[in-house]
Amino acid sequence: MSDELRVDSGALIFATLADVYISSGMIDEAISILKDGLARNPNYHLAQIILGRAYYLKGEIDKAKDTIESVYDSVKNSDAANLCLGHCYRDSGEKEKAKMYYEVALKLNSENMEALQEIEKLMPDFALPPEVAKAQPAPPEPEVTEETPHAVPVLTKPDMAGVTLEPNPPGGRTPRRSRSGGVRQDRHP
Repeated sequence: MSDELRVDSGALIFATLADVYISSGMIDEAISILKDGLARNPNYHLAQIILGRAYYLKGEIDKAKDTIESVYDSVKNSDAANLCLGHCYRDSGEKEKAKMYYEVALKLNSENMEALQEIEKLMPDFALPPEVAKAQPAPPEPEVTEETPHAVPVLTKPDMAGVTLEPNPPGGRTPRRSRSGGVRQDRHP
């Protein structure tokens, strides 16, 4: 099958075949197919992104950057292009640029866990200076009284910050937030 596609690299499926080769660890074969196909289809930007990724995986960081940056204006809305550029800049020590590309990738695809993990790995490099960190107020501690000995703050939802869980009061009524944000009383049997 690959021979048939190699003969007709004018068919845009060459990029898909190259992507399969990359997934199988056949990086050099993927690069060969992509270069041949792009010679016939120079405006096929997805193939340029895949070629950039193949160069990155081969360790040719500068070629990867050059390949993707040459078409970046046309592919800037691709989380794959931004992710690959983030990797390239991270590996060449340009962490600020890497972070910027990872953030763009995450903005384009909020489910891109790889971009999120890379941003988290870079965060210690962008920590606040110690004098600024000391000036930041500490979050308030939850108030614990005899009536609510095991009160804990609920921090699972931003709109619930500061809400305290308490045991059911006598009479079985539990205060709850209504959809409108107010508090309503629910009766439990």
